[in-house]
Amino acid sequence: MTRVDRRQWVIRFVVAALVLAGACGWNDQVSQTGSRQAEVRLLVPRVVAEHPHDPGAFTQGLELVNGLLVEGTGLYGSSTLRVVDRTSG
Repeated sequence: MTRVDRRQWVIRFVVAALVLAGACGWNDQVSQTGSRQAEVRLLVPRVVAEHPHDPGAFTQGLELVNGLLVEGTGLYGSSTLRVVDRTSG
């Protein structure tokens, strides 16, 4: 085995070991006892209102601007950016 072959083998081994370590979930957020260091707060959504919506619109983004609902929609060849009337959709 030449020096170049050996170097390539070592590089491949190190890369494979790093990929394997990452795939196994190796991280520092869990201590040795297995308990989490920080708890994540669970958020529970609550529906406060429902509004009609254009069923043909594929919504990609929503923004509230000065009380107006701005919607970005997208289908190949027919994307729109529009202000939506919240009462009629």
